[in-house]
Amino acid sequence: MVSRTIDVISTQDTGKILQDGFLSLAERIDGISSLGVVVSNYERLKPYESSYGLENNIVKDVWISFIPRFLWANKPTTSDPRAYSDLYFNFNGNSYAITPIGDLLRNYGSLGVPIGMLIIGILLRFVYVMLIENQKVTIGRSTAYFMFLVSLSYEGFYGTMFVYGGRILAIAFITLVIADFLLINKNSQQPAGQWRL
Repeated sequence: MVSRTIDVISTQDTGKILQDGFLSLAERIDGISSLGVVVSNYERLKPYESSYGLENNIVKDVWISFIPRFLWANKPTTSDPRAYSDLYFNFNGNSYAITPIGDLLRNYGSLGVPIGMLIIGILLRFVYVMLIENQKVTIGRSTAYFMFLVSLSYEGFYGTMFVYGGRILAIAFITLVIADFLLINKNSQQPAGQWRL
């Protein structure tokens, strides 16, 4: 993959590469500036978060999201990016960049940031051990792991990382079990002497 990436970069127009790189850098800097607004204002705006539905949103997002709407008809919505934008940027016509670090800081203060990110690191390690490490890497396992990794957005509310990651793992597990069951049934119907190992 590294050699293929180097080949693609070396054959592309240098101006296009620089333009794409600066665009990505500008998007990242915009996220940092939004985080800066949260860092400088979270203590002052903390008393107003409950009226915007943002108070203690990490715990609320995690436990509410795992309950299906058909079981809880009046289930409240998870964190609202527009409410966040309205409170912190005084403009609800756009969803400003949200980061898990800013979300942890708003909810638990400065001590919550390293602890919360440590929990994410433990989750990532657990899933890697469960699907990849010291195991035969199959297409199903590697697909599930890749889907899990890309489902974790570092540009959103902290609680949604667990929600989306958990959903992807559950869907991948159910899919792999069903596929394995169907393959076992298919193999059991083959004539004798034609079993696949």
